[in-house]
Amino acid sequence: MRWIHDTKTKELLASVRASDHFIIPHKMLALELHKFFKFPKLRIAINDEAVPFVKEGRNVFAKFVINADKNLRAGDECLVVDKDDTLLATGTLMLAPGECTSFKRGVAVRVR
Repeated sequence: MRWIHDTKTKELLASVRASDHFIIPHKMLALELHKFFKFPKLRIAINDEAVPFVKEGRNVFAKFVINADKNLRAGDECLVVDKDDTLLATGTLMLAPGECTSFKRGVAVRVR
């Protein structure tokens, strides 16, 4: 099983990465996770300066991160939101949460 579909709408919810069996959420699952978990759970919040770039699918750099869920680890999938908790994208966290907020250089989230 490589893909997980919604049984009612047949929409793709997630993919399973073959190398490590990690679940990669797609847009529909990301929206459900965003509704189910309250801020700051699973989230990386960014400042307004980076929002247009993330909406285009660009990566999130550490200097733009204003808040990060402390329970996330590097390599985890996360939800990228703005300061008002509007879902912008999903991606893979490249740094530890503490590093995301303290570093001024480097990619914090590789956006899908």
